[in-house]
Amino acid sequence: MNLNDFLNFLIYSGGSVAVMSFIAERWAWFQSLVSEKKQLYSFIGSASIAIVSYAFLTYAPAGFIEAMTPYFTILASVFGVYYLGQAFHAEDKLPLK
Repeated sequence: MNLNDFLNFLIYSGGSVAVMSFIAERWAWFQSLVSEKKQLYSFIGSASIAIVSYAFLTYAPAGFIEAMTPYFTILASVFGVYYLGQAFHAEDKLPLK
């Protein structure tokens, strides 16, 4: 997945909801809110991520997006492998000998 694909995922495939959920779950202030406010803030945050992604995809020069793609690929790879490692660590309880 390149940067262009990721931006399209954020805009059209619910990726903004997944990203907002990932971020919000880590904010203590968000967790302290009542359910109705969580829903409202999640919606506003998700919509904002999608709109900013659309604006970036629409108005950023193609050359800039192309130049940023390798950096995005590096960050996305590190993110994926890091969280895969975290999941493995959470499940792997075998003692070392």
